[in-house]
Amino acid sequence: MAVGDIEAATSHKEIVEFSEIVAVDLIDDVVAFEKLQEQRYMKFWKNFCLTQLDDDEKNFEIILWGTELVRKFNKELTGKRGTAESFGDEFSILAKNSLVALRDKQVAYLSGEYSWKNSGDVNGQISGLYGRHDEEELIWWQVCVPVLRSGKLCCLSLVYFE
Repeated sequence: MAVGDIEAATSHKEIVEFSEIVAVDLIDDVVAFEKLQEQRYMKFWKNFCLTQLDDDEKNFEIILWGTELVRKFNKELTGKRGTAESFGDEFSILAKNSLVALRDKQVAYLSGEYSWKNSGDVNGQISGLYGRHDEEELIWWQVCVPVLRSGKLCCLSLVYFE
């Protein structure tokens, strides 16, 4: 079952292609991590964000932050902890679909627009997730899929930008 803004998110051709591949690999509404290592997923790797909830289920750990995400945001977040405090206003956007995938074991879609003007500048650094902003607004599309990795449920997000 899929939830979220499916129509808008599936207007992006890579989201559609990825969703079709994932649909084949879902077993009990979850994809095995090993499947993601297959060649047919390779073109998507750079746009992957793999997260898992911490033990108290209030924050998440970023297991993998793809190279395209590093390039776009000018930040390497692999191994970092995602909290409302560290991510600022963007936390609810990031967490929304991840929680649907993790708690409800559903594929979730989201798309939207982020205004860089709202990111703020704190002590000379951009607050929240975004480390730089070459454009004033950023259009993005995302699909989140529940993934089983080493016996633990994770969320794989595939994220693309305009």
